[in-house]
Amino acid sequence: MVTGKSQQIKNVESIYPLSPMQMGMLFHSLYTPNSGIYCTQTLITINGEINVIAFKQSWEKVVERHSVLRTLFLVEKRQQPLQIVRKHCDLPWKYQDLRQLDPTEQQQYLDSLLQTERHLGFQLNQAPLMRCYLIQLSDQTYKFLWNRHHLLLDGWSQPIIYQEVLTFYQAYSQGQNLDLPSPRPYQEYIVWLQQQNLSDADSFWRRTLEGFTAPTPLIVDRPLAKDPPLSNQEQELYLSRATTQGLQALGQQHNLTLSTLLQAAWAILLSRYSGESDVLFGVTVSGRPASLSGVKNMVGLFINTLPLRVSIPDDVWILPWLKQLQQNQAQLQDYAYSPLADVQRMSDVPPGISLFESLIVFEKLSNQ
Repeated sequence: MVTGKSQQIKNVESIYPLSPMQMGMLFHSLYTPNSGIYCTQTLITINGEINVIAFKQSWEKVVERHSVLRTLFLVEKRQQPLQIVRKHCDLPWKYQDLRQLDPTEQQQYLDSLLQTERHLGFQLNQAPLMRCYLIQLSDQTYKFLWNRHHLLLDGWSQPIIYQEVLTFYQAYSQGQNLDLPSPRPYQEYIVWLQQQNLSDADSFWRRTLEGFTAPTPLIVDRPLAKDPPLSNQEQELYLSRATTQGLQALGQQHNLTLSTLLQAAWAILLSRYSGESDVLFGVTVSGRPASLSGVKNMVGLFINTLPLRVSIPDDVWILPWLKQLQQNQAQLQDYAYSPLADVQRMSDVPPGISLFESLIVFEKLSNQ
């Protein structure tokens, strides 16, 4: 007789440690279990008829191909958490036909579903840490909701997933089978991490942060004593097409990335508001090492958040300064695997105080 426990053991493909960013996210997930902070949701509108069976098969095939999508996390009674990849797991999938409802009722259903899913979250010891909903609104309109835990993958990975789903869907819709090259498993990145010389990284961060003793304050967000406490708010600002094209042209002319230009602008703003000529803020990096073969097409969580220190002298020409900033960013990429907690210990900022108070995240719409 085969017990449930022995079946689970047989259904194990691999076991390995977590990456630094996974460790950080895992800690925050356990610290605030009902916050839904790392429950990532994507709601996509699809126009046109859908072969529902082929669409579901395409997502199941992608889960089958990528080990990170079959991963669970073991935490309890362990000094070091582990991630375990299942050989097989069923993708939670639900199709809902709402064509009988009017548009207002459909929107209410979608709003409720999003809220419920975020509140539900995930059991980290059960794979897969994702759920899919295909919701039909009319004969030619669908909504697809993809819920997943951020522990699995980053924004860079999403276009890879979408492209594979589309490729398989086109084949399955025509009754064809399709074989794509096997993807590189996320475990190869973990192995690469374990091979890195942490003492080199420690030396780099000690040199970089030497003499920096306090986070750069973003004073503009500090309320006066008589003001009510600040609440969480979100604001979207869009640059005009002319401004965007001007920035792109400037970057192309001088071999500067848009990321460098935006980080430079933020550094200058911080300097003006804080009154300091030496500022520090966080930047989110892709974390995909060029030395790891095939890393650009790997699916998983590679991003990391690290400090960027910028000096803003009064008597420097802007273009040489921008190029130096970009060079500093490139050097930081060499140590993008460094856990932020370890970086903090390399600084002179006292324990218990954040290394930085502001963060810049630059995302491209495509990883190509």
